[in-house]
Amino acid sequence: MGEIVRVSAMAGQISLSSREQDRGIVAIHQSMGQLDDMTQRNASLAEESTATAESLRLQAEQLTRAVASFRLEA
Repeated sequence: MGEIVRVSAMAGQISLSSREQDRGIVAIHQSMGQLDDMTQRNASLAEESTATAESLRLQAEQLTRAVASFRLEA
């Protein structure tokens, strides 16, 4: 009879551990999803920043050419 109680207690502990492990896996899965979302947003922002930097570079070139046409007397 004592062995039955001991095996039953062990099965209960295994069941509890399994539920805890399942919750941990769910939390990891959710965190991975959030990391994926943030990575995609960061990639999008990096692309936007690159496009903006290129636009500013072109505008600076145009401004340099426009200002170069003015002559100042010394």
